[in-house]
Amino acid sequence: MTTTRRGFLRTVGVFGTLASLGLLGQGCRRLEERIGDLAFGPEDAPFRPPTGTAIDEVAHLLHRLSFGPRLGDRSAVELAGADAWIASQLAPASIDDTVAVLEWLADAPAALGGRAASVTVAGDSAGGALAALAALRTRGSAAAPDRLVTAYANTDLAAADATMVDLAHGFGLDAADVAWFNEQWVPDRTRWADPDVSPLHEPDLAGLCPATIVTCELDPLRSQGEAFAHRLVDAGVPVTIRREPGMVHNFLLWDLQSPACAAAGDRFADDLARRGESIRR
Repeated sequence: MTTTRRGFLRTVGVFGTLASLGLLGQGCRRLEERIGDLAFGPEDAPFRPPTGTAIDEVAHLLHRLSFGPRLGDRSAVELAGADAWIASQLAPASIDDTVAVLEWLADAPAALGGRAASVTVAGDSAGGALAALAALRTRGSAAAPDRLVTAYANTDLAAADATMVDLAHGFGLDAADVAWFNEQWVPDRTRWADPDVSPLHEPDLAGLCPATIVTCELDPLRSQGEAFAHRLVDAGVPVTIRREPGMVHNFLLWDLQSPACAAAGDRFADDLARRGESIRR
């Protein structure tokens, strides 16, 4: 596979059902056309980037990576995507695999030409939860990412108040849908408040890498995402917090249908492009 684009998708990682992929229309078809051309690296790697030259920065992106090419082009960072099964496995396997990716990156893989100068773990929705949990589990180790970037992340599976009530229905993602998805990932509801699956319940967030937390005004998950961001601030972690006005959950999927969503997606790409520019708020 050859490419002149600095920010091409290093491996496909699309999370979701075939029905949801169909909603992506032309953008999804463009991605599908590229799947057959992707080169693959070591078979035992949690994700398989093509062999190539050393890179300056890797964004390990989780969940619904059909927006990867757009983010990569605008942010000018290499996007290394987790395979689809990572974001859809039961916990803790999906978290283990995400951590394994970070450990693989830290081990200066020859497939990438050595260790990247900077690693960002990022994700949206359930992928945002995996990104946060992986950053928490690896903090203080050689595999710890340099930055965490999330969009409308599910940080508290047990949440049943605030926007989970006020925005429970009518904005594209219903609270009942959230509960169903949570149950597919963690079938035992008694574990939903466990910090191993809900990063908001982690008692000590100190020492986490700088973070950018993006939420949506009209999203049932908004309150828990912002609560997580403010807890990071209280723990002394440099944090950028942004609420996207008028946006609903999954705005990153709708860039071809909505100019407003495309603009919000561009801002998220700009978040990925920042290097150490966190603001404590």
